[in-house]
Amino acid sequence: MPLFNSDNCHGETFNYTPQAERKFGYYVLPILYGENFIGRIEPVFDRKAKKLEVKNLWYEQGIEETKEIKESIEETLNRIKAI
Repeated sequence: MPLFNSDNCHGETFNYTPQAERKFGYYVLPILYGENFIGRIEPVFDRKAKKLEVKNLWYEQGIEETKEIKESIEETLNRIKAI
């Protein structure tokens, strides 16, 4: 699946969309696996606790979470936490 196409990219920025009109969360990032766009993730950083948490995760239609995908996402989040 191409990263950007008419099915998954409509030129909208959802983080400035009123909550009732959002398809996804407040601040959502793409999930890339290899060269493929496989979903979206909504990370939330708790500044007081200094913790990065995943509020929501959405996979694209036809994508199932495998052990490899889950481990790759966890590894990436761990690298982000270390920054």
